[in-house]
Amino acid sequence: DNFWAGLDNKKVTNHDIKDIVWDLELSQNVIEAYIQIEEEKIGPMQTDSPQYMSTWTWAYMQTFLEPNWHRALYEHLLEKLGKCNVLFFPIISSSEFHFTLLTFHKMERKWRHYNPLRSLGSRKEEKCIDIAQNFVNIVEGWLEYIKPQAQEFLETKTIPKLVKRKEGPPTPAQVDLSSNEELTLNWIL
Repeated sequence: DNFWAGLDNKKVTNHDIKDIVWDLELSQNVIEAYIQIEEEKIGPMQTDSPQYMSTWTWAYMQTFLEPNWHRALYEHLLEKLGKCNVLFFPIISSSEFHFTLLTFHKMERKWRHYNPLRSLGSRKEEKCIDIAQNFVNIVEGWLEYIKPQAQEFLETKTIPKLVKRKEGPPTPAQVDLSSNEELTLNWIL
């Protein structure tokens, strides 16, 4: 039985609610549902709003080789980074089955990692910090990579993307920039 159903088959089951009530682990679909609820509060052209990455982003990045990160991470960063004040990255550690939250505060250009299992002692012993550090390095590397190209993308109003086809793998194509992507590229410059 579903407790809540949203877009793209996102749902929260009665079992998920029972787990929350009994203080058991939080399921991934509950976090995805929360993200969807929060995103519905944000107007399509609203800027300086919080933006949310999927809980699946890190999982996809671990599953695919680096060239495929384009669709799992980079396209979403292009779409969300320009209009946000804070970008939230919920991250799951499969070895711990534990969620942490990585945030990017755009105006300060600061990263913060929130981990409910963090010990009060040494940060060296903190579980899941390696995943957060890897994520930060990947995003910061992408920002440095795209910066020299940003002006050209803005001038041509196009950007290379991997485009889905009915059959076969996605193929590279020049695609028109969205207004949100323009905001991101201007911020990167």
